[in-house]
Amino acid sequence: MEDEVFTDVMSAGAFRLRVLLTAHCAYDLTDGWVSERLMRSLVDQPDSLEELLRLGYLEPAVREDRGVQIEGYHLLGFGDEQMSRDQRLAEREAARNRMRNVRASRKGNGVRGNVRPNVQENTVRTDDERSRRSSSASSSGSGRD
Repeated sequence: MEDEVFTDVMSAGAFRLRVLLTAHCAYDLTDGWVSERLMRSLVDQPDSLEELLRLGYLEPAVREDRGVQIEGYHLLGFGDEQMSRDQRLAEREAARNRMRNVRASRKGNGVRGNVRPNVQENTVRTDDERSRRSSSASSSGSGRD
């Protein structure tokens, strides 16, 4: 029995709603929670919501935010499929620190190691050197006017 894969058969509307809810929760870092207000704006077919509740993909939930009880739904299994809000924020902070260190190491060092700058150094030339170079460039026949 362990090797068998069990899948629930759900309608296309319920599947779309589940994918949409998962994407919303991952983007907004809600840890699988969706408010009733947002759910009303996402549901195009009320049967889809009822189907997700019946199949056990969604459950009614209440969340407290700044002392106010907000009714909504919890997407079951979200934590098994996605990283939690705290994990995502820690990952972002680590990335910010890595980039901060990279920028700091580049800031004071100028060009590092064996890397050559793309821009040629300015050299002081006499008027004769400049005129020789400009006359040879114009006689090269580059086709530019």
